[in-house]
Amino acid sequence: MPAPVTHRKSILAWQGWQLSLPGRWDPVKLEGDFSRGMVLLADLQRPRLGVRWQTLKKNADVAKSVERAMRDEVGELATKESCPADPPGEGWQAGRLYIEPEPPGRDVWIGFNRGSGRLFQVIHHVRRRDRVLVDSILPTFADGVTGEWSIFDLSCRVPDSAKLVAPKLNVGDLSLEFEIDRKPLIVRQIAVASVALARQSIGRWLAAQQAAKKKHYRPIEQPQSIEWMIAGQSLEGIRRTMTRRRRHVLLRWKPKSLIGVALHDVARDKLLILEAADEKTLRTVAETVGSL
Repeated sequence: MPAPVTHRKSILAWQGWQLSLPGRWDPVKLEGDFSRGMVLLADLQRPRLGVRWQTLKKNADVAKSVERAMRDEVGELATKESCPADPPGEGWQAGRLYIEPEPPGRDVWIGFNRGSGRLFQVIHHVRRRDRVLVDSILPTFADGVTGEWSIFDLSCRVPDSAKLVAPKLNVGDLSLEFEIDRKPLIVRQIAVASVALARQSIGRWLAAQQAAKKKHYRPIEQPQSIEWMIAGQSLEGIRRTMTRRRRHVLLRWKPKSLIGVALHDVARDKLLILEAADEKTLRTVAETVGSL
């Protein structure tokens, strides 16, 4: 008897929340920031899941806000048919779930998390009756995971105070740019490394990354070979420091120097490029890439 076919699952961690996704569901639209935004996920055929969030005012009536959002989404009659439901994680309250009785249609869950003060709407587009939302998605839905990020094939943990300022999510070239107390942190992953390194050397990849800062910074050393132990593996690469140009001495909010590293992760066939104002941050973040 043949073994059952299983599909990979992936973690989507974005703006302080995360959930587990069935295989082949990927983000096709991302908007907003921590306080308000949306993510739309689809497979090769059609939209599958939408997640929206917004921060409520401190004096807002949570139950009424959830009911109003449900009514706006599915209508008055369907709202009356919805039932109380909260994910198993901490902080959830006033959650309500509506299951479409006659698909195709939408299964909708709406709830509030006390920790972040945000109202969430999770909308599953269903073609036939299944329990994907109830059995697979909601049990893994969590808020308050600030510092964890996972999108497509790039995942990492950054300091909780890091704020995402510029995601660049191109096929095979994923980059997340953060700010930590006005200091930059860039985590970039290029796949497939064997193909990327056939096009140009690892040194040229790092130089191209650092060239984006050439208006304010200049290199003060030649690239140095490095070997970092990350997650029990030895990754080889290069490191180069840049310093702020003298004519920008009055731009005191910019760090005096930036350190860039490029590492070849042979086991995963990825090229990792990171930039930060200090090596401790670089090492700490680098050790978490691919951990989720």
